[in-house]
Amino acid sequence: MLFAASAGLLAGNGRAEDIVYLRSATSSVQLPTRGMVIDYTGETLTLRTGPTAAERIIPIADVVRVETHYLEAHTRGRELLAAGKIREAEEQFQLALENEERPWVRRELLAGLVRCALFEDDLRRAAIRFVSIIESDPHSMDWGLIPLVWDTEAVPPPTEAETRAFQAIGTPLATLIAASWNLERNGRRNPDAEAALQALASDADPTRQRLAQMQLWRVRLTTHAVTASELRRWEALAADLPPSLRAGAHVLMGQAALQQQDALKAAAEWMWLPLRHAEHRGLAAWGQVRAAEAMQAAGDSAAARYLALEAEQRFPESRALKRSAALLKTMGRAIE
Repeated sequence: MLFAASAGLLAGNGRAEDIVYLRSATSSVQLPTRGMVIDYTGETLTLRTGPTAAERIIPIADVVRVETHYLEAHTRGRELLAAGKIREAEEQFQLALENEERPWVRRELLAGLVRCALFEDDLRRAAIRFVSIIESDPHSMDWGLIPLVWDTEAVPPPTEAETRAFQAIGTPLATLIAASWNLERNGRRNPDAEAALQALASDADPTRQRLAQMQLWRVRLTTHAVTASELRRWEALAADLPPSLRAGAHVLMGQAALQQQDALKAAAEWMWLPLRHAEHRGLAAWGQVRAAEAMQAAGDSAAARYLALEAEQRFPESRALKRSAALLKTMGRAIE
């Protein structure tokens, strides 16, 4: 969702009107429409243009952006998150959540809280807020924030006790997340988690289905038997996903490529993480460091050194920097 602060005319409830910019069917011109956004989901936007006007249902594909009025705490929270001041951002988002009544803006605030938790690799905290978003809007555009485990070194899963407590929610989404967390512990696969993912791989919801299928790629990788043709099938499946949902696919396709001794392809897959999925901060840092290692394996020491040093600057708090430091120690830290 694309939003901005607006200082439009007052709507019937005393707040500034929203402005919805719509695509023109005949040109590249964006058509502004004033009114009150009643709801904004991953499928439609509901707009009322006057106190007595009927609600207008607009397909999401026709919406370019929305300008709306945010509470001060909401705006401040976004600024703090962008500055990496996570605890302060959380406080502001929570304050705004206590005072915001619009469902679609509340989901925006919940997404901000998920981003804060992901910044700190706290999957449990992220999952609690994420489930609330999807319960409110099953077709949410924030599905890319789902806090799954794709590599236990990159972002460790919550504890077994925390996983059991979350699984007790009992919904298919909670089952997917909990199975992801529990699929591997201490290098050993959990057959119950694998069975849950196998069941969800035929789920009626296409998003849950595809995410469960990709989680099962983790199992295939433990066999070291992923063939070139199988990897091509993974690539085709990933290409059918919205870009925001491809983070895990890039992790696992990179691992498969490395098993096939294709270090350059592995690096290319892993670099998508810091480039396109930086909200998953721990995963993004891991991806950049693993890409640096792959470039070193491919014989490009200059690129490897540059990526490793940049990772230290961009992700100074990441656990992946142990690998980065080890790599730089073997090659010298200075850029030639």
